Amino acid sequence: MIKTEKLLRLKNRQGRTIRVVREHYVREDVSCHSALCLSSCDNTECPSLLPADASCTHYIVPDSTVAKDYMEILEFPEIQGIIFMHTVANSVQHEGGRRLYSRLRNMVKDIRKASIIFHNEFQKYAYTARNPGESLHSWQSRSTYNGAAWFFNHLAGQKPIVMITDNQEFIEEYSNKTLNVFVLTMQAYLTTFWPDLKAAHELYESLAASLQDTKHRGKDYLGYLPVDMLEDGIKSGRFIQGCIMVNKYNAQQEAFISREGIGAKDSTAGSEILISGMSARNRAVHGDSVAVELLPRSEWKGRCLAITNDEQGVANADADNEDSPSQDLSGAMPTGRVVGILQRNWRDYVASFSQEETGGQKGRAGKCLNCSPY
Repeated sequence: MIKTEKLLRLKNRQGRTIRVVREHYVREDVSCHSALCLSSCDNTECPSLLPADASCTHYIVPDSTVAKDYMEILEFPEIQGIIFMHTVANSVQHEGGRRLYSRLRNMVKDIRKASIIFHNEFQKYAYTARNPGESLHSWQSRSTYNGAAWFFNHLAGQKPIVMITDNQEFIEEYSNKTLNVFVLTMQAYLTTFWPDLKAAHELYESLAASLQDTKHRGKDYLGYLPVDMLEDGIKSGRFIQGCIMVNKYNAQQEAFISREGIGAKDSTAGSEILISGMSARNRAVHGDSVAVELLPRSEWKGRCLAITNDEQGVANADADNEDSPSQDLSGAMPTGRVVGILQRNWRDYVASFSQEETGGQKGRAGKCLNCSPY
């Protein structure tokens, strides 16, 4: 058993990020949960084992993105022998939500699915340390692939391993790295191994269209950068620190940052920076202290000249369009996007609903109305 250390960044009740160093132990005797195991793995207490019969021609290893976006396809009874890496299971639990994680756990408990969770982060030879400055998504993909390659070598190549990811750059880099360890997209996997499973192909097209539509709407929020990277960026001038002020007359599409003069590269410190759209605001709420990255001058926009009158509180479809007539393109001002929250403006919010919105809720227990602060 070997001891290593993992650096975690956790948020306390006040919303501040603290650094925690935890001991991390890796060892060699982690069970593989496979009926094809030729080593001395203790699989006697496993509720479900990966199948060894010829009906299962390969094992599947989805990455964290595929596990969150295409869980419905993985739940098909025809698709068996799924290996969820511990890295992927953690990502689904913390980023996908409790309901999605429960579905993953139920899939593993179902004997008919013959699927497992492999603790790759505790296996000595499958463990992958995160490199300094490496993004979380890149490390998760690399850790998942290394776990898949270890699994193939551990079983002496008795079954091919198919890793499923939608990262094209990762596929180009790792597709030919290990023989019989394939790296495919979900679409290529269904086309190659399940060409007659029409229901899965139709479901994939529906899910892919939904994901693409979400991206076009600008709701695919980016993750916040680590605190140490934000601090270094503010000191070097790459990022700008300020307080976000949302335009209450156009709360869905327009907010401003009052510069504090720290980290500003030019002589315009103290002027305002425009945050256009919910995607660029990145879940920041009125009054938060944020770090902002300036966009190129070609992407700068002007203030909105019209007051938005939207009774349902949602943005118009063309509100993010640069050619929208409601924007003053001639008076373009510095425009940026939020890359991190330095301090949350924790406060109580009061909301009211009209009688038309609440009238249909009588006698319907458990029905909720969503209220988002601007």
